[in-house]
Amino acid sequence: MKNIDSKTIDKLSKRVSNYLKDIKPNTYYWNGKMTWIETIKHRDTISRQIKKSSYGATEISKIMCWGGIRNFRDNGHLPVALMELKNNNLKYKTYSRISSFSKLFSFFKPEKYFILDSRVSLVLNSFFEEIDKPEYFIPFNQRSAQGKKVRKKLLNFRIHESMFDNIGIAYLHYNHLIIDLFKKINIPNNLPKCPEIIEMALFSMYKKL
Repeated sequence: MKNIDSKTIDKLSKRVSNYLKDIKPNTYYWNGKMTWIETIKHRDTISRQIKKSSYGATEISKIMCWGGIRNFRDNGHLPVALMELKNNNLKYKTYSRISSFSKLFSFFKPEKYFILDSRVSLVLNSFFEEIDKPEYFIPFNQRSAQGKKVRKKLLNFRIHESMFDNIGIAYLHYNHLIIDLFKKINIPNNLPKCPEIIEMALFSMYKKL
C-alpha cells in the first residue's frame, strides 16, 4: 500500500506549523486542566511508570481518566492489542475502539504512537478534502465520534474512496504521518521538541473548523 505522498505532507506541515505559531508552552490544552507542556510531561511521567513496572490497571485508569473515557472495560485485551501494534496488524476488536486504544498506545511509547480520535480524523479529512485527496480519508466510524457537530461533519466524507480498508490500517499510516510532519516542522515558542506536539496540534485544530 502506498504511503501518503510528500507533496501532501509538505502542505499539511505548513498548515500545522502556522497553527503552532500561536501556541505557547503555558497555553491551556483541550479541557483546560493542563497546559501544553504539562500534557507532555504527564505522558512522559506515566510512560516512565509503565516502563518501570507493568502496564496495569492503575496506569490504564489514569490514562482513561485523563482522556475522558469512563466506560473502558477491555483492560485484559491490552497485551493482545500491543502485540498486534508491534506486528502492524490491528484486529477488529482493537481498531473498533481506536480512540481508546490509541490513547493507551500513546502512553506506552509517546515518541512512536499517537492518539487518533474523531476530532483528529475530522481535521485530517477536512484537509484532504480541501486538497482533493480523498484516497487519504480516515475511515473513522462517525457513530463513535464525540459530539453531534463532529459526527455530522464526519458523515460528509466519501469514505468509500479511501485507500484504507479500515481504521486499523489508517492508524498505522497515521503514526508514520505524525513522524513525517515532525521531521518537517520547526517546533516554535520553546514548545517541547517531540512528535506528540504535532498530534496535539491536529487535535486542537478541530475548533477552527
